Amino acid sequence: MLPETDVAVAVQAGTIVISPFDPTSVAGRGYMLHLAPLLFKQRPGDIIDARKPDPGQFDQIQIDPSAGFILSPGSFVGCSFIEKITIPKNDTHITIEIVPELARSGLLLVTEPEAEDPGSHSAQLFNLGVRAIRLSSGLPIARLLAH
Repeated sequence: MLPETDVAVAVQAGTIVISPFDPTSVAGRGYMLHLAPLLFKQRPGDIIDARKPDPGQFDQIQIDPSAGFILSPGSFVGCSFIEKITIPKNDTHITIEIVPELARSGLLLVTEPEAEDPGSHSAQLFNLGVRAIRLSSGLPIARLLAH
């Protein structure tokens, strides 16, 4: 893995583009990413056949601005970030990791770039803890690091 790079410097140099960019979200050498207001929750049902795609297995859920969304223990939701991340053709690599305070609560984040929409990153949030977790739109949920 390459050494960690200061994300703010990489943004100024144009090797990483974050939109919208908020200087107050710079955290050390990283950048805080915020939870977008739309979640995707799996519908209950029969067995999922992994050999066949099932695009209709998720419901879209808009996070309630006042109550948030309660992620129960043992459940997961699909999500994305408010920020769009673009890496022009260069040797910069990024990692996105959960905020440590949320990780200690049992929240696990798995991310992947969206092939259909370069710059967008979809993610799954899993509650591995024993207590429910309230999610809010705009919550600083992950940190972007550049390498």
